[in-house]
Amino acid sequence: MQLRTLVAAVLVLAVLAAVRVASIAFVRGTWMATPILSGSMRPGLAVGGVVISERVRVDSLAVRDVIVFQRPDKPSE
Repeated sequence: MQLRTLVAAVLVLAVLAAVRVASIAFVRGTWMATPILSGSMRPGLAVGGVVISERVRVDSLAVRDVIVFQRPDKPSE
């Protein structure tokens, strides 16, 4: 029974650590949650879904990376 308790405690601590890291990343603006508004990314991403994106330097982008950006002519989109 002690092994189960230990495993459960380790899992709870791991989940809490992951939640803390994610919270810090969202607050600092490193990660963003963006809703999928159109079907342009189907079948990989469904309309109404949410994408978690990470800010990276432009020079680290590679072919086939998916990017999220604001339109200069319509910043609200």
